[in-house]
Amino acid sequence: MPEPKTKVKVEVKPGEDTEGTEGATGGTPAWSDVLSGLSPEQQAAYEQDVQGLKHSVSAAREERDALSRQVTEIKRKLGKNPEETSAALDQLQKSLEEANRRAGFLEAAMSPAVGCRNPKAAMAIALQSNLFKADGSPDWDAIKAVLPEGFGKPVVRTGAGIGTEQEEKPPKPRGFNDWLRKEAGREAN
Repeated sequence: MPEPKTKVKVEVKPGEDTEGTEGATGGTPAWSDVLSGLSPEQQAAYEQDVQGLKHSVSAAREERDALSRQVTEIKRKLGKNPEETSAALDQLQKSLEEANRRAGFLEAAMSPAVGCRNPKAAMAIALQSNLFKADGSPDWDAIKAVLPEGFGKPVVRTGAGIGTEQEEKPPKPRGFNDWLRKEAGREAN
């Protein structure tokens, strides 16, 4: 890992409040210092990964809020019609179980031990092929067998020619002997 580009030295006088300043006092470095020390490519890869995690979390929160609204509506209907209430509660229970299953799956997929690079695709395949163990947890070995490209460490490609689909080789270096051979008419291509 490259060294941070800037180092911050903060002097702490005895008796000063240093709560929440571990990075400045020489303990664990502050995350902002570590992040600013990364190369632009590494920062972009980190931001892309975090953006995916934030999207997953916000989707789970939206689903949870929708279920909460359904519970409120069911409470309102509770005294009106027992059959309607029972059906609504059954539907809510199924939705809640599915949300918990999805949240557990995504939580497990994000762990470094699993190394899932595409949790959404892995979830779709697991649901379609019923790749779950008896206890309801994902069968990661079976999912990896079906979707091997969805697992592993993220690959960050850098370089000026990335994405151009060209395999251009650099020109062969020419020296003085090559020039003499060319002038003598003995150049070998």
